[in-house]
Amino acid sequence: MTSRAVARGLLAIVLALPAAGLDMPVLIRELSSPAYQGRRAGEPGGALAAKRLEQELAALGLAPLAGFPDHSHYFSFREEARVQQARLGRLDAAGGVRDLPAATWQPMAASSSGFIHAPVLFCGFGIVAPELGWNDLQGATLAGKAVLIVRQVPDGLGDGSPAWREACRLERRLAAARAGGAAAVLVADSPFTERAELLRLGRLDAALDTGGPLLASLSASAADSLLAPAGQALRTLVSKASRSRKAQPPLAVPGLVELEIRQQAAERHSRNLGAAIPGNGRAADRWILLGAHYDHLGMGADGRTLHPGADDNASGTAMLLETARRLQASLAGKEGERRSLALVLFGGEELGRLGSRSLLRARPAWIDSLDLMVNLDMVGRLRDEALQVLGGGEHPELTPSLERAAAEAGLRALPCPEAPGGDHESFREADIPALMLFTGPHEDYHQPTDTADRLNLEGLEPVARTLAGWIPALLDPGLAVGRVAPTARKQPEGGAPIRVALGIVPGYESAGEGMTVQDVKAGSAAERAGLRPGDRIVALGRHPVANIHDYTFALRHFASGDEAQVALLREGRRLQLSIRLEERVR
Repeated sequence: MTSRAVARGLLAIVLALPAAGLDMPVLIRELSSPAYQGRRAGEPGGALAAKRLEQELAALGLAPLAGFPDHSHYFSFREEARVQQARLGRLDAAGGVRDLPAATWQPMAASSSGFIHAPVLFCGFGIVAPELGWNDLQGATLAGKAVLIVRQVPDGLGDGSPAWREACRLERRLAAARAGGAAAVLVADSPFTERAELLRLGRLDAALDTGGPLLASLSASAADSLLAPAGQALRTLVSKASRSRKAQPPLAVPGLVELEIRQQAAERHSRNLGAAIPGNGRAADRWILLGAHYDHLGMGADGRTLHPGADDNASGTAMLLETARRLQASLAGKEGERRSLALVLFGGEELGRLGSRSLLRARPAWIDSLDLMVNLDMVGRLRDEALQVLGGGEHPELTPSLERAAAEAGLRALPCPEAPGGDHESFREADIPALMLFTGPHEDYHQPTDTADRLNLEGLEPVARTLAGWIPALLDPGLAVGRVAPTARKQPEGGAPIRVALGIVPGYESAGEGMTVQDVKAGSAAERAGLRPGDRIVALGRHPVANIHDYTFALRHFASGDEAQVALLREGRRLQLSIRLEERVR
């Protein structure tokens, strides 16, 4: 069956469904069902989800949001291409070509088609920011070269400013290589984390511009194969740049590589969905944004395995709609000055925050009057009555009102200093204050097992009550939202930036002595040292650890390769393990 036929069939299903009135558990079960094929942006299941959610917004009767005619803000992207031929090989000493295994690399969707026979030049991270004291291309002649760079950027480099973050964007790095006349750009995975390969296989190149040199993504092992004639390994080169905190000279690799890419890229489309609850008086010109992404991973990297995305992020999607319904009723007819509320369901978050980045590029007028973005992402697994607020540690002015609303709903609000990825990051990059509400990490993240039956469906109600009680406080113009300096974001606890990692998923909540190890990443330093899920870290080196704040503070005092003693509690027993810390790569 063709994708067009599938889309017609799915659209017939959604048009037959009731338009509104679904409660949160019902909507989550529906969005995570096989009918929606994992809701991947640009595919029929993602379009079906958008159509379904458009019905819900229309049924609520909310006011239009500028930039969203008919509730929609459309954007286009090229996620993947139809590859007719692809080959990457290194010439051996006898003049033959040794091809790299197809499983270790792939053409990027934005690549041109063509063939090159060129020397390899390793250029670190490919970052060009001379005004900030960093230039990986300094003194390099790129014309006719296959430029090898690392996709991720280790924490602790740069000054954390908007200009530095902009220079680190992969689009900017590719553009710099293109401007230098590179024949190809080979983008290598991080050599320090398995997560890097998942990102590459997830095809997160949808936001890149097309045209220019040949572009390919490589595993770290493939990059090592290309670097071998120079007697170097990717891990060593990246660690050297990070330790020295300065760009290293480009490394010319002896010999040549051949790269051939023949492909046709098709444009794909997705959309954000939005509506508004207008404010009152002069404050109506100021805005708060409540957002959630509705897309997920579709049928996975293999194209056959359903990734339902019940918690990530059918839960946040349903929560946003329920919050809109409650606020619409509670705010109706109320007098007094009040900020306006934008409600946005983002598409394409899993492909590189495409929807939120597209909205910020389009820049409807209300964005310039936006005081705060609150992101709802993975709010369906409430544990121990704890609602985590990622980035909340940066905004103590918001804590009292949130804690009151949470307490009235029977929950505890836990402001956290860290704010890892999600659509809120797009706004933080634009220096707009942003937070993420979250009920905690779990082993089903981005797995086929993220199903509705694993959610705490009863826990949705107190989260919804918390939001319904807190958002009106945010809309009050008397509550000023502070702006956060970029350097404060980099170093919320003081001291040096974090440059190392254990390889664990930390528990954000403090409960009892120490910080819980939520999960241990396969192949990480933590796994090799013998850490286990459920362990409670009570000290890292000479630094006591009572919570994630202490943990992040302790990490700032270590460099890659340091040997650290980890004191922990396991099943009531106190243990001590030795762990060799690795470079932290984001």
